[in-house]
Amino acid sequence: MLVILVTLSVHPLMGNAASLGLAQAKMAGNFSSTLTSDQQRRLTGWRQFITRHRHSSVQKKLQLVNAYLNQFSYRQDRVVNGEEENWATPYEFILQNGGDCEDFAIAKYFMLRALGVPEQELQITYVYHHTLNQYHMVLLHIPPGQGAMLVLDNLTKTIQPIAKNADIEPVYGFNQHYVWVLNKTAQRKQVSGALHLARWQALLSRMQRQPLESQQPASG
Repeated sequence: MLVILVTLSVHPLMGNAASLGLAQAKMAGNFSSTLTSDQQRRLTGWRQFITRHRHSSVQKKLQLVNAYLNQFSYRQDRVVNGEEENWATPYEFILQNGGDCEDFAIAKYFMLRALGVPEQELQITYVYHHTLNQYHMVLLHIPPGQGAMLVLDNLTKTIQPIAKNADIEPVYGFNQHYVWVLNKTAQRKQVSGALHLARWQALLSRMQRQPLESQQPASG
């Protein structure tokens, strides 16, 4: 368990507390000026989406959120803000009109939370993508009971059970409270609390100071 926690804490996708201050300051500075009309339009679109679909079924919410956010642009961090790795909040994701795979997964997580999908059914998940031959981030929906885990991926419009997606091999996942390691069949074992993930904690802290009210999770 200790080895796992140490590995997670220093992994380039997770970051470490010492390296996050400059990235946070730079990101905050990027959005301190007056918003453009396109940025305002995208923020309004997010809010209207939440209001419109709050009472849809969970399956409908998954489909709608995946399709809605996959319309945003894939943009590497070094292009957006000059950082090799930076996780965007939903507010930042909307203002910069997209992000990389981590940013898509995080935006989907918080949009579904704002729509009332329970935290325990959602897991931001780090996977190895065999076709791309690189690591990748997706969102998993883990239904109550014995239902199949579903993959929400910025690379595809289709939501599939993870068991039918041979391209990806899960490594670990997290939500706002816990971290799990996963085996090849996505069975998971809790290994720590999410407080160990410095980059994730920095993002959650930054969200508290940003104005997009509907990025805050609903109860449940």
